Order: sequence, then C-alpha cells, then structure tokens
Amino acid sequence: MNLLKNIFYMSGGIAMLSRLHAVVVESKPILPVHEYDHALYVQQREQLNEQSSQINLLESKVDQLLEYSEQLVHKHEFLKGKIDSLEKQQRDFLALMSDIVLQPEYSVAPQEHKDYQTSLDLMKAQQYSQALKGLQKFIHDYPQSEKIPYVYYWIAELYLMDNQYEQAGECYSYLLTNYPLHHKASEALFKIGQISYNIGRTEEAKLKWLEVIQRFPQSQASQLAKKNLPKVDKDYKPHAL
Repeated sequence: MNLLKNIFYMSGGIAMLSRLHAVVVESKPILPVHEYDHALYVQQREQLNEQSSQINLLESKVDQLLEYSEQLVHKHEFLKGKIDSLEKQQRDFLALMSDIVLQPEYSVAPQEHKDYQTSLDLMKAQQYSQALKGLQKFIHDYPQSEKIPYVYYWIAELYLMDNQYEQAGECYSYLLTNYPLHHKASEALFKIGQISYNIGRTEEAKLKWLEVIQRFPQSQASQLAKKNLPKVDKDYKPHAL
C-alpha cells in the first residue's frame, strides 16, 4: 500500500513539474536574445531615420528662408534706387523752379511775355508736355526774343527730366554755342557732362566737367563739377584746380 501511495505521489509530482515547466517556458521572451537585440536596433534605426528626415526638412526650410531673405534684399535695393531717382527728379524740379523765379525780367512785348510766362506756369504745375509745346512754339513765334537762351535751357531741362538725353544735349549745346556768355551757359556745359555720365561715357563727362571748372571757375556749375569729378577720375583732387 505504501508503495502505491509513493507511486501516486510521484506521478502527481511529475505532472506538477510538467505544468511548472510550461509556465516557465511561456514566461520567457518570445524572441531569442540575439533576435531581440536586432529588433531594438531596427527600432532605433527607424527613429534615427525619422529624426534625419526632420532635420532635412528643417534645412530645406532654412534654405527657403535664406532665399526669401536675398529676394527681400534685392527688392530693397531696387526700391532704394527708385527712391533715389525720384528724389533726384524732385531736386531737379525744385532747382528748375528756383531758376524760373530768380531769372531777370526783360523788356518784352506784352504778348511775348504772356506766352513765355504761360509756359513757365505750366512747368510749375508739372504739366511738362504742354509746357514743352508752349516753349517750342515760343521759339517759332519769337525767334529774336531775348528769352530764347532761357527757352532752350528749359526745353533741355524738360527733355532731361524725361531721360531724352539726345534731345536735351542738342538744346544745351545750342545754348552753349550760340550764347557762350549767357549765365546759363555754365549750367548747360555741366549738364552736357551729366548726360555723358548717365549714358556711361565717363571720359566725355570728365572732360566736360573739367571744361566747366576752367571756363566758369566762379559759377555754381563749377562747384557741382568739382563735386562730381571724383566719380569719373579717382586721381582728381578738388584743391588742385
């Protein structure tokens, strides 16, 4: 009887051990150790790839911002050039109006004076095309007028403000050739040099401005020429002349 009990207990113990073994087996990692390490490596690698993609995206955005910044800089420079050009036109216009106000009066016929003054008033009102037509008509109607030198000067100024350099140069040259002692002659010569400079003929501009200084040393145009000469002659020294 005792032997049977021992066998029974032994068989029960074996069954219990079998169940415990199964539990232990189920509690072990699903993957072997080396496969588990590989899975962890793959997971970390995917995370690194995702981070790398995010970095590349950020770099792309930075490049876009830099490109946009460069575009803004170029646009700023373009607008600054436009503003400078408008400011120059304004200065030219104010100088033009100052000359009109300060020019001396001549004893001319009432109608002649009226026609001339009408053109000046149109210039003051910035109706330049109408003023130009009026001044051209004045030359036709009063070719011997004492105001003819002024008329050519104003016509040249109107052409210059409109960047019609060839026509402006012709009018300045006419004034300079036919009225070399007129007080507008120095300004006409300076403006001829300015036109040469504007169209890229710097050597011609240099010669014209030097001529202004030599022919009209006490004029305001001479002072402007001295101020502008360094643009075309790096060796020019204002005190040398």
